[in-house]
Amino acid sequence: MKRLLLLLLFVAAVLGASAQQVETAEVYLRDGRIVRGRIVERLRGGMIRVQTVEGQSFTFMPAQVLNVIDIRRFSPFMQAPYWSGYVEAGYTTPNQYDVQLTGGLRLRNFLFIGAGVGYIAQPDAAANAVPVYAAGRFILPLITGLKPYVDARVGYAIPVNGTDVSGGAFLGLTTGAEIHRWMFRLGLSGRVDESQSA
Repeated sequence: MKRLLLLLLFVAAVLGASAQQVETAEVYLRDGRIVRGRIVERLRGGMIRVQTVEGQSFTFMPAQVLNVIDIRRFSPFMQAPYWSGYVEAGYTTPNQYDVQLTGGLRLRNFLFIGAGVGYIAQPDAAANAVPVYAAGRFILPLITGLKPYVDARVGYAIPVNGTDVSGGAFLGLTTGAEIHRWMFRLGLSGRVDESQSA
């Protein structure tokens, strides 16, 4: 159990370190223009200073800006894939808790492909498991801060404790929304025991 927690903390630290990237943004202006570049400075009162890949610098007043979509990338090229990761915690009836760490590539700002590991605890049963899975997510990028998504996961759940518990396939299908880096989701996830499928 201690080794699993250390592994999860290590993965969270690696994902956190990968998040320390150059911040770029898409600034949607009220006159219809879109300016893409690196956020140089955010000033009090809502002013924002952006530097484009070409080296031009722009300062926008709050009245000029319709929306700012922040994107974290390794590269200043807006179409290049970049590393992304997220940590999720949830509760599923009947009395099941789960924590999942997922990392991977974000492609063109609407598709995420990655892999993850988690921990599923059922206090009422001896059926705790560590799922290892591949994940795919389609994100609908809207101009607003709301980003609806559909997420699918397929993998294998490794039993943690108890000799009478077997591993099995891990499946998940969820839908949700990301709002200012917070995710809210609703869906189905679980495992299929090998002993039940035989």
